[in-house]
Amino acid sequence: MNTVTVLDQSRVGKKGFPMHSAAFPEIALPTKEIPASEATPEQAVDPKQALMLYAADKRWQKETGGFEFNGLHIATDDRSKIMIAGAREAAKGNPDFTTPWATSTGEIALLDAAKIIAISDAVGAHVNNVFGIYAQVLPLILDGTITDQTHIDTAFA
Repeated sequence: MNTVTVLDQSRVGKKGFPMHSAAFPEIALPTKEIPASEATPEQAVDPKQALMLYAADKRWQKETGGFEFNGLHIATDDRSKIMIAGAREAAKGNPDFTTPWATSTGEIALLDAAKIIAISDAVGAHVNNVFGIYAQVLPLILDGTITDQTHIDTAFA
């Protein structure tokens, strides 16, 4: 009987197999052998697909991990990006705008309109850069240039 190795979805998220396996490259994916005639393309354990999932997770980690800007650690999780965008809108309409801003390290910084706009610009550049790296990595996975997670880690470092 001809068999194929497929991802065993029933064990993903169970003991020993984390839900987001791309974040834990040292843990093997749960697999099982099934008759080839029963396999669907979606079930195949494809190393390139695994690398693409890993790259997507690294992109998300980098995008939402924050960065340093003029001595402040700027959070870039989705909630923080929304708050920064809202503060930018207020600052655009009022050059005298100021706001106390709690940084991700717990500091309270008084930010004026110019600083809010500069932070917002920096967040936009940060996100754009991360997606730019991701856009460069994907074709390199597909063409076989990138063959392991260390190449992806290096690209996002």
